[in-house]
Amino acid sequence: MDEFDVAFIEGAVASPEQEEKVKEIRSKAKKVVAVGSCACVGLPAGQRNSFTEGQKEAIDFLVTRFGALPKVLKLSDVIKVDVELPGCPMNPDAFLKAIDALVKELRPAI
Repeated sequence: MDEFDVAFIEGAVASPEQEEKVKEIRSKAKKVVAVGSCACVGLPAGQRNSFTEGQKEAIDFLVTRFGALPKVLKLSDVIKVDVELPGCPMNPDAFLKAIDALVKELRPAI
């Protein structure tokens, strides 16, 4: 994978493979933008984090079968995030404003 200026990542981190992938992306990106509620706060994907012990026991076979992490993580729990765009869906105006700011920051001075 080549280096790139901005990486956009959506979704929570729920498996060791996803954790490694976002770390790889972070190592190659100047800036990382977390897109959506799952990436920014871990919800709703991380609802299982607040399950009772009984509920956790009931789904343990699924967590094990799919090789999931014991807890769903928001992106910033795993890597440095430069911009967060929460919402499900995210606000398109906030997205454009963030992109504009990043382009101005990354563009070489003329």
